[in-house]
Amino acid sequence: MTFNHVSYQPFDIHAHLVDMDIYDKLIEGKEQLNHNILTAGYSHTSNIKTVKMKNVKNVFLALGIAAQEAIKNKHILDQIDQWIEFIESNKHIINAIGEIGLDYHWTNAYEDIEREKTIFRYLLSLAERMKLPIIVHSRKAEDDVINEILNYDIKGTVLHCFSGNARQALKAVDNNMLISIPPIKSRQRKKVIKKVGIHNLVVETDAPYIGKHTTDINKSIEIIASALEIDNNTVKSITYKNSIKILGIQS
Repeated sequence: MTFNHVSYQPFDIHAHLVDMDIYDKLIEGKEQLNHNILTAGYSHTSNIKTVKMKNVKNVFLALGIAAQEAIKNKHILDQIDQWIEFIESNKHIINAIGEIGLDYHWTNAYEDIEREKTIFRYLLSLAERMKLPIIVHSRKAEDDVINEILNYDIKGTVLHCFSGNARQALKAVDNNMLISIPPIKSRQRKKVIKKVGIHNLVVETDAPYIGKHTTDINKSIEIIASALEIDNNTVKSITYKNSIKILGIQS
């Protein structure tokens, strides 16, 4: 797909603009972004709001059902077919399926975990069928997430806000997945950055939940630059190229 986007400016590959104060202003044309953002749905309600951003300059769309939604909604299997139908009906305006994935932080109940695995598989099948990349949440579930993805023919994978270890990160990039770095430092994240290298990385804010503002993408860039001892512009340029390639955006 071809879109208007800002070349060689930061590409924030994961945020939730629908939950930010800027949402209405962007839709009404009262405010404009100076860099690219992929905004991700995570529930049927947020997907509906996300679709309304289809004409906002420099905004790209992903639709999905997050693990947290599967955990809290015990009747989700009664609704998932309708929700997937909505995602499929918007194939022409989206660049990815996401946010999807697994989360073992918020529950250890067997029935919850099995339900979120079922929903994850529904959405992996959808991405395979639609030939779209995926934006994946993997909190305390990195091994299971990577192994599940490998059961499908997925066009591309971004492991958003990756907090796994270097071993898991190497397995991911060896299978053509990208590691997304949020604007929050940790020793383990620094190890992962150094282990996988710049050509396997993208940047995100996860705003408003980790980053609070769209400009916090610069903090993610600085974290990578510091870990790899390279300049910010190099990080910005290469992660931009990595982002548009996996999302199928023509420059």
